[in-house]
Amino acid sequence: MVGQHAPERKGAQVATSPAGSRLWVTLAVRAGFAIAAALVVTFSANHSTWFGASAFGTWATVTGVVVGALVARSEREEPEASGVRILTWVWAVATAAAGVVALSTSPDPLLFNLVVAIWAAVTAVVELFAALWGATARRNDRLTTALFTAALAALFVLVRLDAVSALGFLGAYWAIIGVYLAIAAFSARWPAPVAAELIAGASTADPIDEAPTAPGASATAAPNEGAAAPTPNPSTTEQQ
Repeated sequence: MVGQHAPERKGAQVATSPAGSRLWVTLAVRAGFAIAAALVVTFSANHSTWFGASAFGTWATVTGVVVGALVARSEREEPEASGVRILTWVWAVATAAAGVVALSTSPDPLLFNLVVAIWAAVTAVVELFAALWGATARRNDRLTTALFTAALAALFVLVRLDAVSALGFLGAYWAIIGVYLAIAAFSARWPAPVAAELIAGASTADPIDEAPTAPGASATAAPNEGAAAPTPNPSTTEQQ
């Protein structure tokens, strides 16, 4: 009787998403800068136009430059079309330019609101085109970001905001976008199919490995502990 080999157990392996190489880094960077700006505005006692222009200008300049550098670095790695990459470049350049303008102009409330409104309108349109043109995996993220940014642009255009209100709405925008982009970065880094595969692999793994039986070895049955002892022959007992 030929022994049976125990089935080979494969360990769970983490698959790398195609978009997870650089996409999640860009999203995480944007989320980190936005959350940091929101925290600075929240815990600052100064809500003047000068402080608002400085906070927006610093955030926009740093974010635009870093995102542009990440796009240039991931040019050969990202699977997205070149059109989406160009739109991302436009977003980065527009953001950095708005930051430079906000830092270099005089602290005028009307001018500050105008800079924020123009930046929000331009980047919202860019995000919308990127959502329609880019990969399906990021379409919802870009559409949501475009919606929040368009709402910020409409608010700064339609409502006459003072320095405190403008900085408060801008801080709320940073907080919402930061949290949303952080969730998007987490989803891009660890997609749902990978997490499901890991859980399935851990649940189906055998806790104990069986030792394989050598080929050609005969299977011997173990004695049954509950079997009764053999009854002696009466004739043999009488002769003794």
